[in-house]
Parts: sequence; C-alpha cells; structure tokens
Amino acid sequence: MRVIPVLDIKNGLVVHAHYPLIQEIAAQKGIKLMVDAGANNVEMVGQLLKLGVDKIIIGSETLAEIRQLTEILKTYANRIIFSIDIKDDKIITLCYELKTKQITEIIAELLSLGVKEFIYLPLSNVGTGQGLEVNHLKGLLPLKSQMKMIVGGGIKDKNNLLVLRKLGFDGALTATALHSGRITVGDLV
Repeated sequence: MRVIPVLDIKNGLVVHAHYPLIQEIAAQKGIKLMVDAGANNVEMVGQLLKLGVDKIIIGSETLAEIRQLTEILKTYANRIIFSIDIKDDKIITLCYELKTKQITEIIAELLSLGVKEFIYLPLSNVGTGQGLEVNHLKGLLPLKSQMKMIVGGGIKDKNNLLVLRKLGFDGALTATALHSGRITVGDLV
C-alpha cells in the first residue's frame, strides 16, 4: 500500500489560512497530497488544486446537494475522492438525496455521476483501533471492480492492512495506528 499524506482541515477552521501550509506540503518532491477542506463548490476545488494538491476529498458530511458534486465532477472528475462518512451504518450528510439510501445504493449512484474514487469511513471507529468491520466491507465488494476505495476508521494493525489488500481495497487511513506504534512505516512498504 502507498503512503499518501491526507490533510483534514475543515473542522471549523478558516481554510484559506492554511493555504501556505498546503502549498508547502504539496511542493515536496514525491508527495501526492489529498486534502479534505470541506470543499463543496467548483471554485474552492479549483483553488486547492492550484496549490498543488493531487486529490480533493469531498465529504458526504459537508455535501448539501448532489448538484454541487455534479458541477465539481464536470471539471475535476479525475481529481475527486468522495468520502462516505458513516455512523450507525447510515451515511452522515446534509444531502437529502442521499440520506435515506443504503451505502451500496449511494456508491452506485455516485459511480454513475462519474466518481471513481471513494473513502469508506465509519466515523465511530476513527481513533479506536478496534479493527475493521469486515462484513460491511465485504458488502461493498460487488461494486469494487468499478472504483478505487480507501478504508479508514479503526485500523488496528498490520493484519488489518493485509485483510484490506486481500479483499482488493486500494489503501487505508492509518493515523492512530501509526501514532500508537501498532503499525510501523515498515509495515506499509
């Protein structure tokens, strides 16, 4: 699995204040930076990409309307990763069009709109190190051949990374496991 820095700066912060930091990180040789800055319009996505960011994460929790995503995809489809933020097996979103749908229905709809990359993120598991929800992940496998997907939330150890690889997922968000030492940089290569 590749190591790619992910910067999440939306939590109530003034995103523009972080532009110099984003640009500095993105300029480092060999770095492909993914940024979740709460972007939900074409202008903000464009500004972030001009800073040298490789991929912009559009989170379900900040998306208000499918129309916003459709407009972004018209210009930047190959640079977008859609994060499916989940709590209690339901998507967390402001978007009425997605609120009542099952996760697999949402992914199928977003694939038809042109989304090619996803993050699957059960927020209740973030930082817990409790391990993967393997049964939930197996439920995504029928759609897996049509997309790239990174999994986060509760990654426990190297064995979890091996499970993800075996299932065919494309990466893992591992911040807490790295910080705690349950996964080492050597485990990632």
